[in-house]
Amino acid sequence: MSDPLDALRSPIVPLAPAPAFAARLRRRIELTLTDRSEVGDLEEDPMTDVLHHQHRERNGVHHGDVSYITLALPDAAAARQFYGGVLGWTFSAGQVDLVVPEVGLWPGPEWREGVSAGAILAWRVDDINTAVVAVRGEGGTASDPVERPYGLEAECSDGAGLRFWLHQLPPPAGPADPDGARPGDISYLVLRVADLERAERLFSSVLGWTYEPGNVGVHVTGPAPMTGMSQGDPGVVLCFQVDDIAAAVDRVTTAGGRSGPVETRPYGLEAECADDQGVAFFLHQF
Repeated sequence: MSDPLDALRSPIVPLAPAPAFAARLRRRIELTLTDRSEVGDLEEDPMTDVLHHQHRERNGVHHGDVSYITLALPDAAAARQFYGGVLGWTFSAGQVDLVVPEVGLWPGPEWREGVSAGAILAWRVDDINTAVVAVRGEGGTASDPVERPYGLEAECSDGAGLRFWLHQLPPPAGPADPDGARPGDISYLVLRVADLERAERLFSSVLGWTYEPGNVGVHVTGPAPMTGMSQGDPGVVLCFQVDDIAAAVDRVTTAGGRSGPVETRPYGLEAECADDQGVAFFLHQF
């Protein structure tokens, strides 16, 4: 009879790990080696698939999906208090826990010169080099891609005042949640651009977006979260899912923000609000 332990004496054959597993393992090693006592407001955990063990994909799934949202506000500490109280957000270093897509809070001007208060988006792309060429070809600006712990990144603008990033990331570990799956998640994005037709061409070329008429401007078909685009001062307005919009509106005003009335829309209840630093956002109850 052969020894059942003979199999353990077989030569070791190395295997290339799955990219998503490698990204998670790298994150665990980085966090283990980092002195967390030295982490301040300008430091955040690397953007990774940190919640894949909870089966939530936070950084987009498809080309053209939002991979990350930077919420730049003059007073990051006040922002943590406001959004924690209104939306129930909790925080690890500079990043918001649990929320989909992944959100990071930054004190705007201290982090990037010339950054105004509000949200800046990053989108997932399949081939960042091709996407960078497309941005430049449509009159935008794009840095050469640089390698980050989470993948490749390029800092861009549409050439008319709208900043954004492109990310080429490891393959997602699972499917994406629906828009606004849990309270505090992003339920919709409103992209405001200086020239709507020009922006439609740029994002169609770079992200493969297609459009259909919206109430104001156009609705983008396909990407997650759901996105609309309209003409106006360049910027992004975030919409948040809540489970009780009346209670959420009360929390907004109690925390020093302002809110308009709750309106009934075809898709549910909506209130237009602003935080205590003047940044506009919407609340949605579906």
